[in-house]
Amino acid sequence: MLVIVLNTCVIGLELDVPWEGWSYAEQIMLSIYTFELAVRLKHAGWRFFDAAGCAWNYLDITIVGAGVAELWVMPLSCFVRGSFGRNFECTQTHPHSKSILSMVRVMRLLRVLRLVRLVKSVKPLHRLLLGVVEALQGMQWVLLLTVILLYAAAIIFTSLIGHGYMYGGQAPQEAKDMFGTVPQSMFALFKLMNDDQSVVDPIIFSWEGRLLFAGFMVISNWAILAILTSVVSDSMIAASQRVEQEEFNWHKHVQHEAQNRRLVALFKEIDQDGSGALDQQEFMDLLSDQALCEELCGASGLSVSDLVDLFNCLSVNKDGQGRILQYNDFISQLQDEGKNADKRSVLHVITFLRAMEKRLVSRLDKVVHTPGNKSERCH
Repeated sequence: MLVIVLNTCVIGLELDVPWEGWSYAEQIMLSIYTFELAVRLKHAGWRFFDAAGCAWNYLDITIVGAGVAELWVMPLSCFVRGSFGRNFECTQTHPHSKSILSMVRVMRLLRVLRLVRLVKSVKPLHRLLLGVVEALQGMQWVLLLTVILLYAAAIIFTSLIGHGYMYGGQAPQEAKDMFGTVPQSMFALFKLMNDDQSVVDPIIFSWEGRLLFAGFMVISNWAILAILTSVVSDSMIAASQRVEQEEFNWHKHVQHEAQNRRLVALFKEIDQDGSGALDQQEFMDLLSDQALCEELCGASGLSVSDLVDLFNCLSVNKDGQGRILQYNDFISQLQDEGKNADKRSVLHVITFLRAMEKRLVSRLDKVVHTPGNKSERCH
């Protein structure tokens, strides 16, 4: 971020303040950007070109490549040509080289777009930028409605004013200049929407012109601009809320992953036989150790009573071993701890109860119809 800010300041200063040292500053900045890009390419590999947000990666390659071509490749080419004794002015006389250099310099202006990357790194500005982008997407129908309004109003103004219907057949020259054709009328009405009231000077001397002016201002400024403002506001609010929710979910996911790693390490330390499970005695020994108990409570976010309750809910009886808890199940269930049961969860419980009911009825039927069963003889 600091390098981007400094580079942006250098770009602005070198345009207004003549100094020979700006070229050295450009060389330093380009070296930093090239090193950073090389490190990112080495780290990401081919994922650099197809990962999320790869458009910014392609932009960085374009910007750095244009800088390398102008500041390093072209001077090196001139030096090599001069070393071989060729009297060739690379950047001055050859028209093809001049056109390439001009194109490269224009591409280097893309360095200003690094400011967008800087904005992306600042969360409040990033949310604001996303809101503006989504607002632009939502504005397309408002803009279409505005064009339709301007076209319809331009036809009316051109007919009544430009063609002189409002003046009895002969319009003043000033009115013709403003509303003589439909495109002229559309542009004049667009200026009127932006509070340039000089365009209505030829018509406000009559009550018909004042009525047209008032009607157009009510529809355009009061209605269309109000709709535009509401669309932009709603889009920015929705974008901000969505970004905040995404950040919250990301932080929650990171916190959950860290929590799982701490719990796995803690349970493996207690699980001496490496069976992946804890019996009731091992679990109680864990809770009786103050240091381990505090570590478990901190990692799980639960109190001791909640841990005991969760153990009783998740553990199962094993023949001759008492209650056994698979601590992987314990860790996975922590993710849903504190969530309210939804309709699907209730349906899962109902399905489980129905299956258990069928098994129970089937076993009872086998017991009842077993030959020699006392209940059957009594019946």
